[in-house]
Amino acid sequence: MKILFCHFGIKDKSGFGRTFMLAKGIAALGYDLIFLTNQNEGFKFPYGVEIRDKVKIISFPDFLPKKILGLGFGGLSILLKLLYVTNKRFDIVHSDNHRPSAAFPCVWNRLIYKAKYISEWWDNYGRGGQYDNKHWLFKVFLGWYEIRTEIKNHLKADGVIVLSEETRNRATSNKIDDRKITIIHGGANIDYIDYYEPFNFKHDNQPKITFGYIGMSDGELVDLEPFIKAFSRCSKKMDIIFQTFGKKISRANKSKYELTKMLESGWVNYFNNADALSRIDVYILIKANNAINRAGWPNKLGDYLAAGRPVLLNPYGDLCWFSQKHPKGLILTEWNESDIEKKISDIYNGKYDLNQMGKYNRRIAENEYSWMSQSSKLEKFYKTILIK
Repeated sequence: MKILFCHFGIKDKSGFGRTFMLAKGIAALGYDLIFLTNQNEGFKFPYGVEIRDKVKIISFPDFLPKKILGLGFGGLSILLKLLYVTNKRFDIVHSDNHRPSAAFPCVWNRLIYKAKYISEWWDNYGRGGQYDNKHWLFKVFLGWYEIRTEIKNHLKADGVIVLSEETRNRATSNKIDDRKITIIHGGANIDYIDYYEPFNFKHDNQPKITFGYIGMSDGELVDLEPFIKAFSRCSKKMDIIFQTFGKKISRANKSKYELTKMLESGWVNYFNNADALSRIDVYILIKANNAINRAGWPNKLGDYLAAGRPVLLNPYGDLCWFSQKHPKGLILTEWNESDIEKKISDIYNGKYDLNQMGKYNRRIAENEYSWMSQSSKLEKFYKTILIK
């Protein structure tokens, strides 16, 4: 079986986003797979080729700014992708988004060769969801496409992959056949995130407790605000630190939340410094229980589990059943400052066996939530769609 994966954004230098990890697993299962994406740097015309983990990656150039390409739109790159797939027959064409950079090549190949079209649906992109938070320029120039095609694209797909029950329900309420929908959550990257005992990273000058968060940005502070405020108060009387991976937050926000005990480490390159994730004692997953958050699945949770560390988490959406199934590795809280502050105090005062909780999380990462296990679910879904 020949499979085409189309990634809507730019080629990731570390290459460990959701789409590639699923593709990597499918390739490991013995399938002939090609992965299309956009070039991150340089201008290799008509395309660049790279083999990574048995996946053949074809990356295409464009003249448009990376910010536009990263949103799933393009010009030259889309044209070159269409030309590339015109004379190649696939059994499955898999798009990780409804936007043109990923969807157009798949739809075009299905039109020519009758391939089965699989489309992923990660978030609530329309009105009442991500659209409402977009910059006005996006709404003016690209918003029309977002609103028009988010539902339409998945209605036409042969199979739809969602990340949550919330999105499944939204799909069925928009007349998408439930029989062609499946849920595949994010996985745990156990291949490149090794488990280290916490004491391996403890030094005399290290804080007693290091809290961690992956995927930081100023935008994340909206959801994280209860934790940030609780941490700020606790840090004035406790030997704790908050270490983040991702973008740096603004000086204004640091001042606003009095974040004096914060270490910003930038994005993690999983090729050569994934062990940095093991310097954390407790990871944070705090989000408001709203429609936007319930629609997705936090991929960072898989990294937390793979690192083998406890997670301070408030249940929302599909994390409600996850927390009921795996309470041994979680420190459950509510989305409010006072309860989070109490949990921080309990952690600091040794009321949780952090080491055993972390080991439990690593075990379920290996046994239930590895990306390979998620790819196996995807393989079964492919076979179901092919026989329809």
